[in-house]
Amino acid sequence: MKGLKRALIVLACLALVTLLGYQLFRLTAVEVVGASGEAAQQVAQLLPLAQGDSLLRADEKQICDAINADGGFICQDVQILWPNRLSVTVTQRVPAGYVETGGQYAVIGQDGYVMRIDALPPERIPQILGLGATNFKVGQMLLDAQDDRLEALRCILDALEEMQYYDQIVSVNVLKTTWLTVTTRDGVVCTLGMRENMAEKFRWIDAAMQKLRQMYDAQALYGCQLDVSSGKSAVFAAHEAIEDPNAAQPDASAAPEEAEPSASPQAGQTP
Repeated sequence: MKGLKRALIVLACLALVTLLGYQLFRLTAVEVVGASGEAAQQVAQLLPLAQGDSLLRADEKQICDAINADGGFICQDVQILWPNRLSVTVTQRVPAGYVETGGQYAVIGQDGYVMRIDALPPERIPQILGLGATNFKVGQMLLDAQDDRLEALRCILDALEEMQYYDQIVSVNVLKTTWLTVTTRDGVVCTLGMRENMAEKFRWIDAAMQKLRQMYDAQALYGCQLDVSSGKSAVFAAHEAIEDPNAAQPDASAAPEEAEPSASPQAGQTP
């Protein structure tokens, strides 16, 4: 009997401690590191805990999963600050481009994760062409994009971020990873070639476009070509397609097409 009484007393004490714990350790404040203002409020709203909930029920993995599912943030760390505070460290994703399919526009970050899906094409970020992705889910990678194309895209987006050049590019084409291209807001198609030395290639694009804008009006530039695939120069071609060295060679027996006169400006290398 004495043993039973002791067991009942222990159970009663544990129940009392648990009840007091649920009452005392209630969430009163959330500290968000890595975001501020409206963004910090958004992170707090994503948490599976509300003000007044017991921290004894807090699950760090569940909290991280809830934040990551949003797509706009990456959860880096979760700490419970007893008795009643929670600290969450996040990294904010920056919109880097969008992919269109079926009239919807999936906005992605530099890491290829879908941040949101819009009904209208977003402004000031490039459209991504050639990924072959049609399956989008917020908070996840583009599910059916080819790995080599995604890696090439990351290299381009990283260079655009480094150069702060997003708003100068309207489209990025990664259909052929050995013949990557971007199109500027002036309508100039820039050949990047392969993904190596991408930041240096964008430096050449930036320098060349500044000079070309001084030399020619916007109408003259539209549809022209700029080849920076070497990473050591920018070769300008007026309304002439730059030959893809990886393309299939045409049939030599075919009749040659009549060449159209080259429009101004003339082709040449620009520093």
